Amino acid sequence: MIELLGSYSRGSLVRFALNFSATEGEKPADIELVEADLRFAGSEKPETITADMLLVGPCLVEVRSDDAGWIATAPATDDFSLGFYVIDLRLTVAGEVTIGPPATFQLTEAVTRRAA
Repeated sequence: MIELLGSYSRGSLVRFALNFSATEGEKPADIELVEADLRFAGSEKPETITADMLLVGPCLVEVRSDDAGWIATAPATDDFSLGFYVIDLRLTVAGEVTIGPPATFQLTEAVTRRAA
């Protein structure tokens, strides 16, 4: 099952935390590379990542200031289709690539307000 991170309006900045979870004494410094790609899943919340999901592009991944993980920022969503997007996470440790747990978010139409 893919974790739902929430809903965002089209055009908004989509940022999410990638928390570090140590196994067998690992430290954040042991992670050589963190990559996250964004894939379009369609109009229904996906249960898993599938090969037919359209690759939208890479997310920008930055180390968090508390050294407990990373912050990933999705590409600008101004022209994205409405629906669900999946974050496809990969970690490289000692030259080995590990697939991280996927997560999803829903992109909805932006709500506009009239000037008062």
